[in-house]
Amino acid sequence: MKETTIGACVLAALLFGAVAATACTCFGSPEAKTTAQFTEEVRQAVLKAETVFSGKVTTRDSFTVAFLVDSVWKGQATRLFAMSTGAVAAADGMIQTSSCDFSFVEGHTYIVFASRNETRALRATECGFTAELIANNDTPEYLDLVAERKVLSSPGGPVSDRSRRRGAPEQDSPPGRREPAAPPRR
Repeated sequence: MKETTIGACVLAALLFGAVAATACTCFGSPEAKTTAQFTEEVRQAVLKAETVFSGKVTTRDSFTVAFLVDSVWKGQATRLFAMSTGAVAAADGMIQTSSCDFSFVEGHTYIVFASRNETRALRATECGFTAELIANNDTPEYLDLVAERKVLSSPGGPVSDRSRRRGAPEQDSPPGRREPAAPPRR
């Protein structure tokens, strides 16, 4: 049975191209955080990232992931924006990946904290705050507390400012604005 499984893996690698992967180790604290602690963690993540945005994955291949961006908190992301998956082509023809590279799924929407890797390509990792944007995800509200949000309207089109900084009058807030719920456990 084991020889069959190994043989199938070798055959799949030959048919679909070899991929080398390296293991990822993330360091973080598993205990629950207060709202203030989580807000500070988000602030630090924004400071470390080159680009922070939310958007829907429109296409993805081995090397590139493309987004339709709706909001930007930091950086120069445009309405149609592409970045690296983190994979690189090696001289021997293999595709090198890392388990730390964030695995985006086409058609899903994400909050992305992207930084430059050693080749200066923008990419997101599993160890950061990049996450799928699902119902009841309060990350945008935490981002609004620490950074200015720009809402993108169309490719090359105008940008509207929907930011809310601490101390700003409530009427400047987007409709339905509320304080973020308790931070998620990390």
